[in-house]
This record gives sequence, structure tokens and C-alpha cells, in this order.
Amino acid sequence: MFPMMKPLEKYLDKTETDLNLAVLVYFIGQGVSPSIISTFADVYGRRPVCVMSLFCYVCITIGLALLQNYPTLMVLRFLQSCSISGIIAINSGIASDVSSIHNKGKYVGFTSALTLSGQALGPLISCFLQNDRIAGAPYRTAWRAVWWYLSIGGFISFILQAIFLIETNKAIVGDLSIKPEKWFNIAPYTLLIKKQFHWDTPNLESKAIRKRVNLLRSLEICLYPEVAIVLFTFGIQFACWTLNLNAISSFLTSAPYNYSIKKVAYIYLAPGLSGLIGCVLSGRIIDYNYRKEVKIFREKISSGKLPADSTFNIIRARLWSSMPQNFCCIIVYCLFGWSIHKHWPIPVTIVMSALGSYCSMASLAYCSSLLCTLFPLETSSANASYNLIRCLLAALFTAVFDKMNKSITVGGTFSLLCGLMFVFNLIMYIPMQRGMQWIEKREKKQRQNK
Repeated sequence: MFPMMKPLEKYLDKTETDLNLAVLVYFIGQGVSPSIISTFADVYGRRPVCVMSLFCYVCITIGLALLQNYPTLMVLRFLQSCSISGIIAINSGIASDVSSIHNKGKYVGFTSALTLSGQALGPLISCFLQNDRIAGAPYRTAWRAVWWYLSIGGFISFILQAIFLIETNKAIVGDLSIKPEKWFNIAPYTLLIKKQFHWDTPNLESKAIRKRVNLLRSLEICLYPEVAIVLFTFGIQFACWTLNLNAISSFLTSAPYNYSIKKVAYIYLAPGLSGLIGCVLSGRIIDYNYRKEVKIFREKISSGKLPADSTFNIIRARLWSSMPQNFCCIIVYCLFGWSIHKHWPIPVTIVMSALGSYCSMASLAYCSSLLCTLFPLETSSANASYNLIRCLLAALFTAVFDKMNKSITVGGTFSLLCGLMFVFNLIMYIPMQRGMQWIEKREKKQRQNK
């Protein structure tokens, strides 16, 4: 939506702060709704929740394409966010269902790249659609083409998922050899290839215990100390990435740059592509570091340096390789903010934006792979907890972005956020060292209460 801000300001006769509230509402919905939707996906299945969410998304987006006033924008953007954002958490759950612990990073990273490709490349596509002015629409209403584009794309995705998306929830299908009991968990496509699933000889032992619906489960996961520290660390990175995209649209179309919307589209290409690369590469790095840590752990046990009953530090194994890029992210976003404030040469801004996008999207893969490992039977709810924190942080800073820029400049705003990132990066060493002890102590207490 960022490239649409200026045209919408003129069409709706609203200020930049008013339009930022629409972004705020979207992020609130994106943060809160997956906590509810993902719980149903963990209990009733991934497939029905994904298909219904997409259907609602298409209907709501058509309403946005016919938008006439500001209140309608606020309501529909919230509903649009609620309908589609849950799929982000569910997709990570699907990736976790079909992967093993040794290649989970690769699967989750690739899934994260595809899931957020719209958010990364969306501003680029939005710029080009508005620049082309579909059907001769004037500039002030060309933004409608973006909503129609999303409606068509969403409808195609809805049809494809309704036909081909199989159920992967292990509490329903186990290792895919168990036929779902409910019709809405069965994809029509699987009826044509059902022999490949071996439904005649199901592996009943692979079926996980079905959880009960707990709408507060994502919030409960957020409150675990080892999880909360990690979520806030990576959540601030996501907030910086969001403000980065916002700043490109807001500042580069104004003086002294005065870039056309087409030029801004080309600039969005750099952070969009680098973000996708970050997700894919980080997944492979996560798996490589995991195998390395496992090898070192086993060697220490065999050599007697560690007791035979020692617990493997899965938190360190998943997060250790993220620390270099986390600290690099601080430098990059700080330089990005001051490059805009001091009007440095535009290549500097583009490179910093691209590097920041790489780091921020890579952090998504790191966090998702850790959550899927710690909560293997609640992967959707676990990823919804990350969605909750990162989106609420993005909503908070987006809401005050304009006021912060006026008070401490855009360079000062990004410097403040980078300072917060630095502090949380240091704090994240604590769960990497003591997180497993916290988990063991909590599980022991739960067993005693039973």
C-alpha cells in the first residue's frame, strides 16, 4: 500500500498521518487474527482454514477496489488483514509438517520467502500498475488497479488451493497415510492419486494427539521468556523493514528527490529481491549450522566432555548464525535513515535498503525455524506468536513514524530503532545460554502439576 499513499491522500482528502493509521489498522489485524486462526488450523486442519481465508480475502479486496471514502478504507483494510494474515503462520506450519528437524530451516526459509514475496515485491508491482493507469484511469484513481490485481490473483490462488492443497496436520493425517475423516480436509486432487498416500495401510502411530482449541495459546507462547526475547529482537527488525519501505515512498517522491512513481518502482526492486534471497539463503545457513552444532555436541559426549544425559541446546543451534547479520542490520538501517535525511547519493540509499531487507527477511526464517522446532505440534500457533509481536511493533512505529520524523528527523528515528535493536541483540545471548534450562524447569513443573 505504501506507493498508494500519496494518491489516496489526494483522493480521500486526508493527511499522511491519516493514511498511516490505515497501515496501523492493517498491522493490528495482521498481528491479532493469526493468533485465533492458527489455533483452528492446529485443531481442525490447515486446508479448510487456508481455503476459507482466501475466499474472504477476495471478497474484501473487491470492496477495496470500489472504495469511496476513508471510513470504508479503515474497516476493509482491517478485515482484509484478518482474512489473509493467518495464512502466513499456517504456511510455516505446513512447511514444518512435511520437513524433518535436519532440513527444517531450508523448508521454512523457502516458505517464508514465498509467503512474504507479496509484501516484498508488492510496492514494486503497485508502482507499475499505477504508472500504467489501467484503462486510462487518471492518476488519482489509478490505485484501484492494485486492488483489482490482488482480487484476481487471490481468486486464482483460491481455486488452486481448493483443488490441490492437501491436509498436512499430523493430528489428522499423521505422515499423510491416514485418510482425513472430514470431507473439508480432503483435496479433490488427492482422490486421483490416493494410492500414493497408502490410505489402505495407514500408519496410525504417526498420528499426533489432537489439541483442543485454545484462543490464547499464541499469547501464552509469547510469554515464555526464551521466546519473548527472541520475538522482540526480530520484531524490531521487521518494524525497521516496514518503515524502510514507508520511507522510500514518502521521502523519494518529495523534495529534493521528486521521483516519479515509476522511478520509485525500480528502487523497490532492490529490497524486494534481496529480501527473497535472504529468506532462501538463511534457511540453508540454519540447516548447516544445526548439523554442525549436532556434530560438535555428539563429539563432546563421546569424548566425555559432556555427560551422556546432557540436553542439546536447540536455541543456540538455530540462532547462533543469525547474530552477524543482526548486528549488520543495525549499521545498515542507521545509514539508510541518515542517507535520506542528509540527501546522500541515491545509490547509497538503495544499497542500504537492499541490505536491510536481506537481514530482516532472513530473521523471519531464523525465528520461524526455532518456533517450529520448539513447538512441533503447534507450529501454526507458535508462528502466530511471532506474527503478533512483529506486526504490533510495526503498527506502533508506523503510527508514530510521521511525528517522530518531525521531532527527531528520519535519521534520528532509524537511529533510535537501531539502538533498541542493539540492546535486544545483546539480550538474546541470554536465552541462547540459559533458554534450555528455562524450558526444562517449566516442563518439570507442568509434569508435577499433572
